[in-house]
Amino acid sequence: MPRVTVALVTWRLGGLDLTRRGLDAQAYRDFELAIVDLLHPWRAAAVARLFAGARYPVRHLPDGAGADPFMQHEYRANNIAARAARGEIVMHPSDWTILDEWCLAAHVAVLDTHGPRVACLGAYRRAYPTRAEPWPEYAPLEAHLVGRGLDALDCGRAYADLVRSLPSDSPLWTGSFPDLRGALADLDWGVDEDERAPGGAGWAPRSLVHARNEAYRRADLEAVRGWEERLDGSHAYGDSDLGERLGRAGVKFWRAPAARAMQVPPHRWMRCLNWERPLDENRRWFEARSELHGGEK
Repeated sequence: MPRVTVALVTWRLGGLDLTRRGLDAQAYRDFELAIVDLLHPWRAAAVARLFAGARYPVRHLPDGAGADPFMQHEYRANNIAARAARGEIVMHPSDWTILDEWCLAAHVAVLDTHGPRVACLGAYRRAYPTRAEPWPEYAPLEAHLVGRGLDALDCGRAYADLVRSLPSDSPLWTGSFPDLRGALADLDWGVDEDERAPGGAGWAPRSLVHARNEAYRRADLEAVRGWEERLDGSHAYGDSDLGERLGRAGVKFWRAPAARAMQVPPHRWMRCLNWERPLDENRRWFEARSELHGGEK
């Protein structure tokens, strides 16, 4: 069995070509990739073609959306990935992310050095490619959504219509970006996207958990029953809630600047899926729960 499961949750078109390039370059090789995908029924063949010949095991799993396949269920999908993990370590990148070649090695080194009950928070940055939106290959997506006068809160159904109409050989399924790995070296890593304790490695507050470039022991996720699925679509409140519960269970968090990941922000219309509940309701739900347990320790 592989020691590490890279658990990628995705619900957007494209980006998987970036994932493959980053994983192919990893210095640490004892891992598998588990993709939990909202678009699984439509792009299974495209994903199989993209990862054909990979030197690591790849599993492409449905996200269990059931009756409403185009509603974002990020935390449910995170739990599906964690339950499906074969590795003792579960590493969560974001979709549309390139991992530095030493990213997995740095995560594993932290967990080996500091022993059980430790999670690793890697460095995470966003970087835009030089060309402006809309990117040429996404012009059909732009025209399909913008032409209908839809904004970021109500275009989920139009997105679904587009997904259902795409031909099986469309580059939109997995992406067609140039090789952007060189951009990792050009970024300023002094402060990452989430301002995780700039200045070097060290213990970090659990409030910085964001499931963007993090590694957990599978047993620790199982002990707290993973993510709170009632917070799906919560603009990271579910990640903050996970950090709270892991911290109360005795897990400590180590920031590892050497574990670097760069996200190419998806095309702006790729972010347009419906939310399960209003963000202000999630905020109140999370704050009440956090206050009940005394806040961060």
